[in-house]
Amino acid sequence: MDFREFDGTNLLKLDTCIKLLPNIKPRKARALLNEWKSALFEKIVNDTFAGVESDDYEIKVSDSLILASNDFEHIFFGDEPSATLVTPCGANLIRKAYLQGLFEIKGKLDEYIVPDALVEYCDSADDILREQIARKLQGKEAKEMYRVKLTNFDEINESEFSYKLLNDIFVEQFGFKGGFHSLEIGGINVSKSVSLYKSNTGNSSDWQVVFNWIGTDGKQGTIKKDSVYSENRRNDSERNYGLHD
Repeated sequence: MDFREFDGTNLLKLDTCIKLLPNIKPRKARALLNEWKSALFEKIVNDTFAGVESDDYEIKVSDSLILASNDFEHIFFGDEPSATLVTPCGANLIRKAYLQGLFEIKGKLDEYIVPDALVEYCDSADDILREQIARKLQGKEAKEMYRVKLTNFDEINESEFSYKLLNDIFVEQFGFKGGFHSLEIGGINVSKSVSLYKSNTGNSSDWQVVFNWIGTDGKQGTIKKDSVYSENRRNDSERNYGLHD
């Protein structure tokens, strides 16, 4: 299985996976995994410098366990150098190495037994991938519903009002324009006021955005995003003396 099929969600941490194994020395185990990985990638580097091309690289760590470069992507899943996660496929390889007595352990074990929790995780690849697909579909549907809401805003409830929603609706209708605009959203007249504020040097600027409405309960509603420069001297008539126009 290609490690790129996993998106990182619902994956077990590598350290957690190792620590689930009875009597194992976690640091020693991770160090050994890194040692195997380094040995394999040393082969790849040497071949690269020698001009040798190969699509298949592997390292034999025991008589019955051979690890390929893709296997290490499962064991050390994530962006280097952290790579803090392990896929079910990677966990299964660690389980096999443990059962073969390849890791250093504390004390003596009469029998190597892998806890049910880790066995279940090793067998969970298909379930995790199904959940990923379901989440992506839900996310796609949510985005589509949101896009519909931006153009069909008559049924939006006042309780849904947020800066993002109101701003996206106004941008959809008027674009990124400054000044004053108003719309009836869910039967409520909502206004948007956009004001430009400049830095003290005048070299940069930022917008202040304010939404106002009278709610169904007769109370004033306001959502405001301040400009990062709203408190600057340039924007205060009593303190803006001496600044360049």
